[in-house]
Amino acid sequence: MAFPMQRPWQHLADAYFSGSQTVLRSANYYDAAQEKYDRLSDLTDTISDDLGRAIIEKRVQRTDFDKALELGLEAVPNAPPELVAFMESATYIPPSIDMAAVERGGAVFRSIPAITSVVHSVVSAFIFASIYPNSAISLSLNKNLITATQRRYIESYKYMADTVAPHGLSRFSKGFKSACRVRLVHGFVRSEIARHFDWNYEAYRKPINQAGVLQTAMVSGSYMIPYAASMGSRLTAQEQSDLCMHAAYLALLQGVPPEFIPTSVEEGSDFTYNYLLNADLPLAEDRDKAMSVLQPLTEKGFPVSPSKMITTIFNGYILEEVWRLFGDELCRSVNMPRYALAKFYAPLMRTATRLFAMTKSIAPLRARYLDINARFWSEKVPAMLTYITGHADVAFTETAKVK
Repeated sequence: MAFPMQRPWQHLADAYFSGSQTVLRSANYYDAAQEKYDRLSDLTDTISDDLGRAIIEKRVQRTDFDKALELGLEAVPNAPPELVAFMESATYIPPSIDMAAVERGGAVFRSIPAITSVVHSVVSAFIFASIYPNSAISLSLNKNLITATQRRYIESYKYMADTVAPHGLSRFSKGFKSACRVRLVHGFVRSEIARHFDWNYEAYRKPINQAGVLQTAMVSGSYMIPYAASMGSRLTAQEQSDLCMHAAYLALLQGVPPEFIPTSVEEGSDFTYNYLLNADLPLAEDRDKAMSVLQPLTEKGFPVSPSKMITTIFNGYILEEVWRLFGDELCRSVNMPRYALAKFYAPLMRTATRLFAMTKSIAPLRARYLDINARFWSEKVPAMLTYITGHADVAFTETAKVK
C-alpha cells in the first residue's frame, strides 16, 4: 500500500476552499496559523484527563459525575476536586460566546438538508478520522468501535441531534450533557493510552489533542458551509455566523481553551484549511491499525434505513463523494472501495439534493422543507438508534473502553 507523501489532504482542502478568500489569505496568515496548529497539537484537555483518571482509579464515582450533569455540583456534597474543576469549566461561558447566536446556529443546522449534513460529516469527520493517524490509531485501540461501526455512526448522530435541538445546548440540557460525556470519553481514552500503550508522540503528537478536537467541532460550523453551498444550501451571512458560533460553543464544551476557538467564518475556515494542509497519513508500521478502522466503516456504511438495499445505495453515494473530495491518489492508496453503479446515480443524487435545498427559498414550501429536515434529527435519528442499539439514548460508556 503506497501512500502519497506530501500534503496528502491537499485535494480535500482544495475541494472545499479552492478560489476562496481563505486560500488567498493563507500566505498572510500561514505563520500564525502554523503556530496555533503546533500549540494545539501539543495540548490536551487536562481537566477531563484528570477526571477520567480519577474515575478509573475509583477516586470519583461515575454516578457522582452523572448526578452533577443532571442537577449541578450542589447535588454532590463534598465533590472531589477533579469533578469540581470539570463542571466549573463546562459551565463557564466566556465573553466570546454569544448564546443567542448558539441557539440560532442550531436552527440553521437543522435547516440544511439532512442528506447534505450527513454526507459532509461522514466524509470529512468519520472517514477522514479513520485515515488521519492521530484519530485512526486512537480508534483502533477500541474493539467496540471497530466492530460496531453502525452503532458508532448512529450514536454520534444522536449526539449531534441533541446539540442542535431547540435549546439543545442550554445548561444541563440533553445536548449539554452529551457533550460533557463525550469530553470525558476523550479523557478516559487518553488516560488508558498513557497507561497501556506505546504512543508515537514524535510522529503523531499527543493523542486526541486539541487541534483534532477543535477541527471536529468545526465540521458542523465553518467547514460545512462550502459543502452546503455546493449542494444548494446558500446561507446568509447571519446564518453562517450563527452556525459558526454554535460550533464554537461545541468546541468549548469539548474542553478547547476559549482563546483558541474561532468564532467567525473566516477564523474557522482559516483554521480548517491549515489543519488539512498539515494533516498526514499513518507511518508504514501503523497502516494496518488505521485500515482496521477504515475498512468496516466503509463496508457497513451509514445506517440510513433498516433496509439493507437503501443503506447500500446511500453508502455508494457517500463513497463517490469520498473519491470526489479526497482525490483518486489518496483513495487508491488506502484501497477505498467504490460501487460501479454509484458512478451513475451519484450525480443524480447531487442534483436532487440541490433541487430540494432550493425549496427553502420558495415561500409556500419553506415550512414543509424545514419540518422535513427537523424531523430527521428529532424522529429519524432516535428511531434508528433504537433499531440498532435497542436504546433510545446514549450513555457514551462503551466508547471509553480500549483493548
